[in-house]
Amino acid sequence: AWEDSITDLEFSPLAQAELRSHYAAYLAAHIDVSLAVEQLVRAAQACGVGDRSPLSRARQRVRGTATSLGIQDPRLPEWAIAPLPDDVLELLNQWVRATDWPTTEVFLHTHIDRLQQPDFRRGLELAAALFPESPDIDDLTDFLDQVEAEGLDVILDRGRHDNEVRQTLDAWISTRTWAESKDFLDGHDSVLRTPEAQALLAGADAPEARQHLAILQLTEGLSSDQVYEIVTDPDVATEAAFAAVDQADVPLMRRVVTAHPALLTGITGAFFATVSAVAGGATDQARQLAQAIAEHGTDTQRRAYAIRLRTLAGLPAALAGAGELADVIHPDKHS
Repeated sequence: AWEDSITDLEFSPLAQAELRSHYAAYLAAHIDVSLAVEQLVRAAQACGVGDRSPLSRARQRVRGTATSLGIQDPRLPEWAIAPLPDDVLELLNQWVRATDWPTTEVFLHTHIDRLQQPDFRRGLELAAALFPESPDIDDLTDFLDQVEAEGLDVILDRGRHDNEVRQTLDAWISTRTWAESKDFLDGHDSVLRTPEAQALLAGADAPEARQHLAILQLTEGLSSDQVYEIVTDPDVATEAAFAAVDQADVPLMRRVVTAHPALLTGITGAFFATVSAVAGGATDQARQLAQAIAEHGTDTQRRAYAIRLRTLAGLPAALAGAGELADVIHPDKHS
């Protein structure tokens, strides 16, 4: 019955490995330990690759069986038989719980000597093999590699600086009014108007982060007064976005509409989205937007947007497909 069930799982090697491990335990208890070893070796061989969660489960089952039976066969991989230092998982759990920089710094000051010892690093490698679905092990490993390469003091200084930038960004985004936001930016420009701040915002998947990133990018060419007029005044924002289109400066247009997201509503918003889509190579999306403008825009809007698209198509840095979109919006070539 065991062999038949194992054969039934031939297309699920990790599930098969788990079942072989159970079979090995049965063989050791009731028939022959040497047969158990053979089954366990075959189970381990099936645990080379696979989706992370079932791979983790299968490897832990193999290791658990090897440990309970006291098997130390040289054909078994290290993850199945190598000793795991008692404190590795405990320190990993502490690392996971260190969710802010102050806690992380305390953790490092307390445990850095142990974390850098060779047997702990080998324990991390073993834990990574047994728990491949855990990103925290890779995070700690990468962090310790940085400490080894650059030194603890450098890493701590960088962490403190990044924490200051992160806290300042959070405080800026949390301001209650745009007037307060502008005053905060002006008062903390040495921290906020930096590549580090922009990188943190770019890595955050949230509308507020994208909007504040656009604000910072706009301040590279405009005063904060001008930028916050764009943020707060729809007429100013619309004029700035059209001016960017007329200059064929699509990145600037994108920053304007991101800083004032309401611009992406209605027919005017569909036009800005069309320009952004065609510039990004999303031709199908651009055509769908152009068709929506053609169906729902007024004649004046359609003529104006077609003119702008044809102008873009005729510039030295022409947008491929802009002319065709103009014909979709308003076929009159003399518009």
